[in-house]
Amino acid sequence: MLRDATLQQLESAQSRFDQESDGNLCYRRAKHVITENDRTTAMATALTKRDWTSCGQLMGASHQSMKEDFEITCPEIDRLVEIAQSVEGVIGSRMTGGGFGGCTVSLIETKRTAEIVEAITKQYQSATNIVPAAFVTQPAQGAQVARYT
Repeated sequence: MLRDATLQQLESAQSRFDQESDGNLCYRRAKHVITENDRTTAMATALTKRDWTSCGQLMGASHQSMKEDFEITCPEIDRLVEIAQSVEGVIGSRMTGGGFGGCTVSLIETKRTAEIVEAITKQYQSATNIVPAAFVTQPAQGAQVARYT
């Protein structure tokens, strides 16, 4: 199963991918899945430690992998992430959802929320002529089983 594969295993099998007509494509897709699984585990650890710098780096790496290896981003989303990552107070940003457009999620310094939203909104609208909608949310506990008696 790909979920249990390691990057080292993928690298050792690359010659088999090269023999296929779409080998590079399959290799890049598998690379994204494997590295995204690793990033997810690393993100959980970083969040537990409140290591925001690592969280931001992992978010950036995730977006790059979605863009280059999985090819599920689009120019508008790539631009939004690029803008967000350039705004002071943004720790990390990446596409979220099913891909091929939609939205991004950014981890930011809470005390600068208003100025960050304003900067990203203005820069994105100026760059694309698209008026973005920003939703400010707070982190919450993940899904849980609800037991009713």
